[in-house]
Amino acid sequence: MNLETLCVSCMEDDTGSPICPRCGAPAQLSHTNTIQLAPRTILRQQYLIGRALGHGGFGITYLAWDIGLQARLAVKEYMPSGVAGRSTPSTLVHAFSERMQEEYEWGLERFLEEARVLKKFSNHPNIVSVDTIFKDNGTAYMVMEYLEGMTFEEFLARRGGKITFETGLRIMVPIMDALASLHAEGILHRDISPDNIHLAKTGKVKLMDFGAARNALSQKSRNLSVILKEGYAPEEQYRSSGIQGPWTDVYGTAATLYHAITGKIPPPSLDRAAEDRMETPSQLGVAISAAAETALMRALAVRASDRFQSMEDFKAALTGEAPAKPVPVVAQMAPVPPTPPVQASQIPPTVPVSQIPPTAPVMAQQSYTPPAPPTYSPPASYNPPPPQPNYPPQQASYPPPPPNYPPQNYAPQQNYAAPPVAPPPQQQKSSLPKWLIPVAVLALLVLAGGATVAMKYGPDLISKITNKQDAGKQPPGQQPPPPDQQNGGGAPQSDDDRQKQLEQAQQQAAGQPAQPAAQEQAPPPAEQPAEPAPIPPLAPMPATEPAPRRAVAVVPAPVPAAPVAAVPAAPGYDRMVASAEDMINNSQYAEAAAVLKQAIAANPNRPQAYNTLAKDELYFLHDPAAFQHYTASLARGGSATFYVYHDHQNGEFMSYCSGWLTVSKGKVSFKADDTVHSFPPAPIKEAKKNRVFGRILSAQGKSLHAFHVRLLSNQNFNFGPSSQTPGPETDFILKSIG
Repeated sequence: MNLETLCVSCMEDDTGSPICPRCGAPAQLSHTNTIQLAPRTILRQQYLIGRALGHGGFGITYLAWDIGLQARLAVKEYMPSGVAGRSTPSTLVHAFSERMQEEYEWGLERFLEEARVLKKFSNHPNIVSVDTIFKDNGTAYMVMEYLEGMTFEEFLARRGGKITFETGLRIMVPIMDALASLHAEGILHRDISPDNIHLAKTGKVKLMDFGAARNALSQKSRNLSVILKEGYAPEEQYRSSGIQGPWTDVYGTAATLYHAITGKIPPPSLDRAAEDRMETPSQLGVAISAAAETALMRALAVRASDRFQSMEDFKAALTGEAPAKPVPVVAQMAPVPPTPPVQASQIPPTVPVSQIPPTAPVMAQQSYTPPAPPTYSPPASYNPPPPQPNYPPQQASYPPPPPNYPPQNYAPQQNYAAPPVAPPPQQQKSSLPKWLIPVAVLALLVLAGGATVAMKYGPDLISKITNKQDAGKQPPGQQPPPPDQQNGGGAPQSDDDRQKQLEQAQQQAAGQPAQPAAQEQAPPPAEQPAEPAPIPPLAPMPATEPAPRRAVAVVPAPVPAAPVAAVPAAPGYDRMVASAEDMINNSQYAEAAAVLKQAIAANPNRPQAYNTLAKDELYFLHDPAAFQHYTASLARGGSATFYVYHDHQNGEFMSYCSGWLTVSKGKVSFKADDTVHSFPPAPIKEAKKNRVFGRILSAQGKSLHAFHVRLLSNQNFNFGPSSQTPGPETDFILKSIG
C-alpha cells in the first residue's frame, strides 16, 4: 500500500482518487478537532493513524494501518476529557494543571494495567482482543483488533430505535457471558452501554471500551459529568464511597437491554433515588414474559443490595435457566444409593414380588458403548426392532428372594396300640370278695373298647388337630396347601385308603403300574358294647424311609417359586433421542444412528428420531437415506433441520454466518451460531434458488448452491447448503417448504 495515497477513512484503497471508490470519503480529511491526532500521523514508525472511530470521555479510538503487517487495526489513546489535552500543533498530551497532573498520571497507570489484564482475554469470542500497548506522546496507546460492522447503538437506530425482547436477548446474552468471565478474574467493565457493544459483520458480538481505568480516575477527579453516562451508570458510581462490584455491571447491562426493547434510556439513577417513575417494559407495550420483566426490573433496582449480585444469577433469571452453577461438559446423573439388603423374614407374605418397586435404571453416557449399526431399511418398511443396545443401567439392589423352604418334616404319629391285657389270673383261692371279679372284667371290657376306638379314629383326630396348629406355622410367603392337596381330594381318608395310596406310590417309584383304587368300603358296623370289634391289621411300613401317616407325606405341600427379578425397562423414546444427540456432539455418529433407528422401531409414529437421524446421515455419515428420513419426519407432522450458511449482504457470501435452518410446510426458522441473525418460525411468502449463485468454499471444497427465503413480512434471507451433496440438499429444502 502507498501510504501517501492510502485512504485514511477505510484503509482499503491507495489509488489516490479525490473520492475513495471504496468508501466514498474524500482522500484528504480536514483536521478540525485539535484534541485528536491528525490523520496520517505515524506512531512508533509502525502505525499509520486514520480517522477517529470514537471519542469518549476517557479516550479516543482511531482506525489505523499496521505498516509492517499490512493490516487494519484500531488504536485507542488515553485522553481523559477535562483532565488533559493537546496543544496545537504538537502531538504531546499534558494535564491542565499541576493538581490534575497527579490525577492524570494515576489514571494512566490504571489504563496500562487494564490493557495488560485484557490481553489475557484476547481469545475470548465476545471481548475485543488487545494486541499490544505502548507509551508515546506523554500518554499511552492500546492496539486492538479492528471490527467491521456497527455498534449496538447504530443497529438500534437502523431498526427504528428499538427491537424485540428476543432479539435484544440474543445480543446481550454473549455480553453477559463475557462479563461473567471478567468478573471471575476480578475485573469490572463499569461502562456498559449500546455504544460499547459492537456487532461485527461476521455475526460476533464484542464487548469493548472498558471503563476500569475511567472509574479509577473518577475516584480522584470531580469531572464525572463527562465520564459517566446518565441512564446506564448506577448510583454507586456517582459516590466516591460507593461500593462497586458485579452488581454495577448488572445495572448497566439491564439498562442497555431496557433501552433496546423500549426505545427509552432509563432515567438517571440519582433521579430515581429521589423519585422512581420508571415504567416497566410491559407498560410501554413491549411483549415480554412476566418472569423476564421481573428479572430485568430487579437488575435495575436503585439500591445495589436489591439487585442480582452476580451476572450469572441475572442471566439465569432473565432466560429462565436453572441457577447458574458450574456445569461439567458431559453431565452425569447422580448415582442411585444402593438399597440395603432385606431379609426374607421382613417381606410380608401377602405382598407379591412383582409389587416390590425396582430401582430405576440409569444410563451412563460416558460409559455407553452401543453395538455396531444393525442392517436397516428405509422407514417405509421397518422390520421388527433390532436388538436393543446394552445400555449399562446401574444395578438395582433388589432384596434377596426368600429361601426355598423344603416341606416340613413332620414326625410320624405314633402307632397307638391297645393297652396290654393283663394275663388271666391264676386259679387259686383268693381271699378277695366275690363281687370284685365281675367288676374287673367289666373294666377290662371298657378299656378294650376305648383302645379300639383310639386305633380307628385317633390318627385322623390328631392329624386334624396338628394341621390346625401347623397352619399358623407356615414359612413366610408360603400358604398352606388346599384341602384337595392335603388328602388327595374328596372326603377325609381312612387308614385303608392311605395304605392303598402308599402302596401305589411305591409301585410307581419301582416302575410298576399302579393298581386301580378299590371302591370305598362301607363303614364298619357299630361296635357292640359287649363284644368289641377286632382291630384291623396295618400293613408293614417301608424299610427304607418310614412314611408319615399324615396326608402331607403323600402329597407334599407346593414349594413357593423363587421370585423372578424384575427386568429394568428399556430406555424410552425421548431418552434414546437425547442420548443420540449427545453421541453426535461427541462425534459418535454411527453409534447415534444405531440408537435412533431403535427409537424409530420402538415408536415409528413420532418424528423427532427421523429428523435427528437424517441430520446425522446427511452431514456426518454422508448417507443418501437422509432425505428419506427427512420425508418421514415431515409426513408425521415434524420438521426437517439443515445446517446452512446465511449471507449477510447481497448473496455473494462475502460476509456470512452459519446455523440450523428448520423448515416445515409453509414455515421456516433459523438459529444462528452467533445468535444475532436468528429468527423464530415465520410464514413464508417465497422460496427459490438464486439466479446468480453465490459461491463460497465449504470445508469439503465444494461450491454451495444458494437460495433465498422471503417471509410474509417481506424480509429476505439468503442461504447456502453445507453438505457434500449441496444440489439435492437445496432441492429438498425448497420442496419441503412448498
